[in-house]
Formats: sequence, C-alpha cells, structure tokens
Amino acid sequence: MAWGDRPIDSLDLGQVGLRGVSQPHLQYLQTMGVASSMTLSLTTDRHL
Repeated sequence: MAWGDRPIDSLDLGQVGLRGVSQPHLQYLQTMGVASSMTLSLTTDRHL
C-alpha cells in the first residue's frame, strides 16, 4: 500500500498535533448534523 510515491510505513506524522475545538465550531457541526471535522494543511515542496 502506498501514499503518493512512498510506502505507508514511511509516512512521517512527526508534525501532527491536536488542539481543542471552539464552542462556535461545535455548534456549527451540530447544526450541520456532523459528528466531527478534520483540518489539514496541503503543502508542495514545504510551501502551503
């Protein structure tokens, strides 16, 4: 199995971080009927 051109076992999660969710965002999710959300940064050659 691969992720892009790298095997999944070499995927670096060293910069992964978790943070709290604001009350307005939680209310938005509830209004939309969504149980969770995920945010990620897309980079190419280390640039956003």
